[in-house]
Amino acid sequence: MAENTTNSKFYRKIKDLHAYVQELMDHGAGIIDAEKTARIAARPGIEGEPVISWSEDADGYPIVERDAVVSADPVSGVSDWVVTKVDASGCELIDQNGHINQWIVEDSVFRKKYEADPDDPGIYRPAGRLQQFVRLNEAVHILQWGEAGKVDAGGYINITNEEDYYCISGRDFKDTYRIAS
Repeated sequence: MAENTTNSKFYRKIKDLHAYVQELMDHGAGIIDAEKTARIAARPGIEGEPVISWSEDADGYPIVERDAVVSADPVSGVSDWVVTKVDASGCELIDQNGHINQWIVEDSVFRKKYEADPDDPGIYRPAGRLQQFVRLNEAVHILQWGEAGKVDAGGYINITNEEDYYCISGRDFKDTYRIAS
């Protein structure tokens, strides 16, 4: 599918993600507990290396979720990791628009969230606990993340860590998490 440069979809502009989450909860949005199940491929990044995280809007058009650069983790001093979504056999996933689903994770965060899969070198599995989410009922544009901060309705906001809220598209949530029963 071609890049959609004229998509006129309305994204509600959000200046303060924490205030927006509180608004959602005040209007009845429930907290969803989910367990991360997806394995990933990961490698140490090279400082200054650009990494674009792609997603799709509700119409299947590609959108940039994040456009970032690998840097040194402020906690560990070690370079960030470049993480890539993989299928069950460990092969990189490529979306219908030809984009690899990858993103940057700070070293200290990576070491808390993932552990090496002893049966599959270069592949990591989730470590940790249930995570909490609020589902988006509208398309939003998180202004602090620039043009890359757009997430369509049906996406989620991870509210597990008060200091590290982030959004995930509905497609990526479905591929990555299992809702706890």
